Amino acid sequence: MGPGPGERGGEVVFYGSLSEMLFPGRSKKHNSETPGYLISRSLTARYLSGEKSVLIAGGDPETKNTGDRGQVGTGGKKKRPEVSDSKHPAIMVLGANEHNLKDIDVRIPLGRLVCVTGVSGSGKSTLVQDVLYNALRKLKNRPVEIPGSHRAVHGHEQIDDVVLVDQSPIGRTTRSNPATYVGALDRIRKLFSEEPLSKQRGYTPGTFSFNSVKGRCDTCGGSGFEHIEMQFLSDVYLRCPDCDGRRYKKEVLDVKLFPSAWPGEGPGTGSHSSGSEAKSIADVLDMTVNEAYGFFSEEPGVLRVLETLRAVGLDYISLGQPVPTLSGGEAQRLKLAGHLVRSGENLPKGERLLFLLDEPTTGLHFDDIATLLRALRQLLVSGHSVVVIEHNIDVIRSADWIIDLGPEGGEEGGEIVCAGPPLEIARCVKSHTGTVLAQLMDKTDQKTAFSTENNRTVRAAPHETSVSYGPGRPILIRRAREHNLR
Repeated sequence: MGPGPGERGGEVVFYGSLSEMLFPGRSKKHNSETPGYLISRSLTARYLSGEKSVLIAGGDPETKNTGDRGQVGTGGKKKRPEVSDSKHPAIMVLGANEHNLKDIDVRIPLGRLVCVTGVSGSGKSTLVQDVLYNALRKLKNRPVEIPGSHRAVHGHEQIDDVVLVDQSPIGRTTRSNPATYVGALDRIRKLFSEEPLSKQRGYTPGTFSFNSVKGRCDTCGGSGFEHIEMQFLSDVYLRCPDCDGRRYKKEVLDVKLFPSAWPGEGPGTGSHSSGSEAKSIADVLDMTVNEAYGFFSEEPGVLRVLETLRAVGLDYISLGQPVPTLSGGEAQRLKLAGHLVRSGENLPKGERLLFLLDEPTTGLHFDDIATLLRALRQLLVSGHSVVVIEHNIDVIRSADWIIDLGPEGGEEGGEIVCAGPPLEIARCVKSHTGTVLAQLMDKTDQKTAFSTENNRTVRAAPHETSVSYGPGRPILIRRAREHNLR
């Protein structure tokens, strides 16, 4: 499905076998009528064939210079100690023995992308969340649950705070949306309040909030719907008959902005001949992040915030989409975007945070994962540190440092199998993670799982399965048009 997310998706980009997707030219029947006729538009095919890669090479954030395979150039600066060097800044967790952890000592390099790996039940979440996160929060005098059992944590003075970004829901209220969460709506409401019509009527930025008595619809209270309680059935939600689900009073929606309009440019100023492109605050909330990015192209304050949503791959969601309707992965990326905004604006200069993420790639496409990795690298460039619990092999081999727990799950886990950069982990024969990494490393590092064909890297041709499901007919779905389906 695709070719992109949101409004750019909703079409069948490819249908057919994996072999036809990867090698459309080998099919004798291949033409514009065959299953692979849209192959050139398929992002999935480009990643599976090796034409595109998720791998984001590491490097020294302080030099902002990244070379091939993680080799860092000097960038004109003195190079910092290698991650494996004992002089490299790091946090040490000593004697962690919560749950199945076997009294382990763990070194976590700072200023790098660190990946905690291992089979399910090996102790990853226990180490990162129960021990590391809770211990650091306690040391920073923040409210927190009792830390998991350990002897000590050293090096915490090298960071100013720790942030856990998980997939738990952001909130249950439909009044929260991406625009409010990252602070974009505050800037947008200020622009509306500076319009001539707003000044004439005495509107303030608060008037353009659907939580304000001054601006919200009196009938639905700014929710956009009416809640009808049913005694023995599920409650019913009906679109508000007065505001038609737009949340605002009609007179508030009279105030409109033009694309990229500076304060003073708008209806009644003579700057524009037509109001066909003017948008009300409700229209803006209906825009996707990408649409709003174009609309506010000359508003640096708004663009700076919207760029964080684009950086984490949320350019397809609407600004006013209720937060409870976001998936777990979308909610996690929205949290990350919020931290990106705050780390760029509100943090004291030089303040350094440690970000902990729990499987942020769950449910993400290859292209989304590449976007997420770029966002994580941006955090490193800003002077922060990132620790990720992850099973995705593309993220693992993009890491600067890997801590592999195991060797198995449950009572047979809880030990450090190996720790080091991806190449060292690939050499560890006891590590399940290392075994998979070794298979994916190219010829200059370890083994190869790729072959070269037509001057580009592609995976070996897959074997067709011989499984037969009988003479049954396929299930056909016709004219699907829910949400963005076309």
